[in-house]
Amino acid sequence: MTKFSRSCMISLICTILGGLSPIAGHLKAQEPLLNIPEVALSGTLLDVHLKQIESRLKYYAQLIRDAKDQKPIDQGRDGLIKTYNYYKSPTFRFAVAQLAAKTVTPLLDVNSKVKQISTAIALANMPEVAIQPALEKMIAHQNAGVRYIGWRGYRMASARILAHSLSASKQMFDSLAKRAEQESSAPVMEAIWEMLRPYPSTVKAPKGLEDPRKLSLKILRQSWHKQCRKVLRGNLQMLDAARKGLITALEYAAIADVTGDKKTATEAVQMAAELMWCAGKIYKTASDRGKAASPIKQMAETLLRECEKSFNGLLSLRAHNKRDYISVPLTYSAIKPEDRGDAVMYYMHPRTNKKYGVHAWLDELKKRYNIEKPTKKTFQPKTPASQPAKKPATE
Repeated sequence: MTKFSRSCMISLICTILGGLSPIAGHLKAQEPLLNIPEVALSGTLLDVHLKQIESRLKYYAQLIRDAKDQKPIDQGRDGLIKTYNYYKSPTFRFAVAQLAAKTVTPLLDVNSKVKQISTAIALANMPEVAIQPALEKMIAHQNAGVRYIGWRGYRMASARILAHSLSASKQMFDSLAKRAEQESSAPVMEAIWEMLRPYPSTVKAPKGLEDPRKLSLKILRQSWHKQCRKVLRGNLQMLDAARKGLITALEYAAIADVTGDKKTATEAVQMAAELMWCAGKIYKTASDRGKAASPIKQMAETLLRECEKSFNGLLSLRAHNKRDYISVPLTYSAIKPEDRGDAVMYYMHPRTNKKYGVHAWLDELKKRYNIEKPTKKTFQPKTPASQPAKKPATE
């Protein structure tokens, strides 16, 4: 997993928070030095070495805390990351993350979104088991940008967490299940979907934990309909973010096809088919409203095209035999503008009698993966058994 580049992360956070304005600043003190001998780096760090690390972390944390403009915030963030990378020693890096979780994490509570974001970036770039307490604080933060970075950091640290700790692994998946159900921000949900992508087969779960792929797929499925309902309502941010969910779901399908796991393949393709159905329905709704180029209609069309491209890829259909069930009703000039919304869901070509639209894809996927065709009822929130549905009040 690659580290965050500054330009990429700042660009993303500008989208979430509305922009940052760098201002000039100056360092006021000399940074504490690190001078740890090789014998300690390859063995056990002494208290004197830990104090060097702690002093350096506190120095950069104070830069961020006291900053009146952007430059010392950037210097503090970069200094924290450089401290973690100062030596390649696993012992050293674990110690840095462990101390940072205690000394740097409190900066997430300062009353500045820019400082919160910079702190989060630094902590997320210390992918160790020891950084987990900081990540847990980040994914529950009120700042959506911090939550986003928290999940990106969790993904980078997840392989080490799974390799070294049963309790930490359980906490990670428990948090995933809880937050995937509760998350309200589409960009953060995109990061959660990235977190839920199938782990490589080389990643092994600690004894006592269910297979990481199965756990991740289960969490993906449990939170899926809630996010589909947002697509169905025309939530623009979710229409955009849902493409990451589509990719994640179909990665499970592709792996299951290779391993011969028909049950998992059906479950994964079912999710992708449901998302396509929701995108088609909101496209139809936007078309029925008569707005030729509304943002909702444009985003729904983009998602529909992504679904078609992904399904063709899953089925290994190339140029000579790929399906164009979606692209034809979106572009066929014989279809009147007022009829295009209906055609995207179902269209019969007048000359060839060939079926097109979302339902044509659903027929194909049902034949190949035995999925169930979605309906409006599919996405209705389930009423808890302990709380029967109340009758509507009468006037």
